[in-house]
Amino acid sequence: MHIGGWFLFAALLSVPLGCLDEIDLETQPSEPLLAINGAVTTNPPPYEVTVRTNGQFAGGAEGTETPVLGAEVRILEFEGEQLLLTQTVFEVDPGLYQTPPVSPLRGTPGRTYVLEVTLPDGRRYRSTPEPLLPVPPIDSLGFTTRNEDILNASGNIQTRKIITPWVSTTFTPQTAQHLRWRLEGEYEFHELGTNTNPFPDICYVREAIDFENVVIANAAEINGPQLKKLPLLSRAVDYKFNDRYCFHVYQLSISEAAWKFWQAVQNEFERKGSIFETPPAVFRGNIHNVDDPFEEVLGLFSASAIDTMRLFVKPDAVGNPLPFCRFFTRDEPPCIDCTVLPKSSLQRPDYWE
Repeated sequence: MHIGGWFLFAALLSVPLGCLDEIDLETQPSEPLLAINGAVTTNPPPYEVTVRTNGQFAGGAEGTETPVLGAEVRILEFEGEQLLLTQTVFEVDPGLYQTPPVSPLRGTPGRTYVLEVTLPDGRRYRSTPEPLLPVPPIDSLGFTTRNEDILNASGNIQTRKIITPWVSTTFTPQTAQHLRWRLEGEYEFHELGTNTNPFPDICYVREAIDFENVVIANAAEINGPQLKKLPLLSRAVDYKFNDRYCFHVYQLSISEAAWKFWQAVQNEFERKGSIFETPPAVFRGNIHNVDDPFEEVLGLFSASAIDTMRLFVKPDAVGNPLPFCRFFTRDEPPCIDCTVLPKSSLQRPDYWE
């Protein structure tokens, strides 16, 4: 993505989903910058940290990442626990470090966590202490829809339906005063029965849906303790809503420092690109070089409690969109074997409505 004519890389941990988002913001080319990202949450381990550099800063191809292998990565808990993360298989996800699946370290509200990284060349990096604060529960979820006219490839006006899920929650003095939301989608995909596929299956497919989408809230900026119907994202309704669609909504507590970081990222995404606007700066997170405080280090280490709720959308609520598998698509691979779709499963989830 290109924002404001500059480039900055920050690969930020998608806590509930066990993967990493990549947020590309622009700045002038320079030496490679180190990006360290990770989190501890109240979800079960493993917890993940990535250690990488980005080739764009050295004049390489845009988006080129260089994993840092052989680093020593530790998560420390102020109550005394510390855990050395192990490096994953290089071919799977280079530069990714994980805690063991069975670990004595488990994110606990009220405790404070620190990340320490030592590179193979001896450089040492440390995060500022991150408190893990209680998260208020989600009060309710819902959605709105609207019609939007767009110009299609043929130059004709086409109307499509847009869905916007929303969340309501209530801050209390005992919970975090800063929140962030993540979303993930899940849908049914029906194969098409044919002579060559007489027993069609149904797959349940997960998908990432909130890239380039930062939703945060600060209790001090709302009128009263209740946050009502905060829009989480907007997306076009398509064939994935043909049967049932599920929004997995994750509400995360974050520290004030993490909120300021995400606010800067959010502001960058919302820039209109005017030449009169202040150029974006390099976003320093809460990680620094222990021996060289002037080194620019990208990324964020966070600690979050998580509350999760699901929102199901029935097809008649969004105009009964047509399925993907129809007569003219019957020979396409997903319509014959839906397990070719990424993150698909033939196992119906226990929570599926």
